[in-house]
Amino acid sequence: MKKHVIDLLAVAIAACALLVSVLSYTLTQAGLDASLEANRLSQQSLKSVLEHNEKSVTPKLEFRLKLSIGANSGGFVKIKNAGYGPAELVEVQATYKGERISTDANTLSQIASGLHMTGHSISPGALIGPQESITLYDIPARSYKSEDICPKDQARKALVEDLRIRVIYKSLYDRQDETTLEYTSTNQLNC
Repeated sequence: MKKHVIDLLAVAIAACALLVSVLSYTLTQAGLDASLEANRLSQQSLKSVLEHNEKSVTPKLEFRLKLSIGANSGGFVKIKNAGYGPAELVEVQATYKGERISTDANTLSQIASGLHMTGHSISPGALIGPQESITLYDIPARSYKSEDICPKDQARKALVEDLRIRVIYKSLYDRQDETTLEYTSTNQLNC
């Protein structure tokens, strides 16, 4: 009978060990599942933070134009970064009257000769900070004879309408975008 009690005791101990093992496995599995869910939520949160950070430093380049000038105010053709982060110019392509041109200061000034427009170079690698701009053309304030004002304005308008500049740029996150200067005015300057 003693042997029978010892066998029963051994079975009871084995059953308890099995029960502890099953409970331990179940708890470990539940802990693993909770850990995996926490990891998934953490990754989702990280993704949201990264998307927010990227949007918070996204540049947005726009062309700004002011062509009419007078004795008290000048004009300009600029590329402004209206976005929230710096823009690095990746590629700059330009055509004038359909012909491909360089975007160095000399070439831009040459096509505007006689119009009192000073060209400035624009090239890949240039950085434009948020709310900053780079100037393609300065048009200094100056006095004209009244009969010269309209022809000069018409000539400057024609130059900018015949000029196409395509700029590809990227953000800090290497996301690329592009903008193109294509100026068409409904103002015919019939003067």
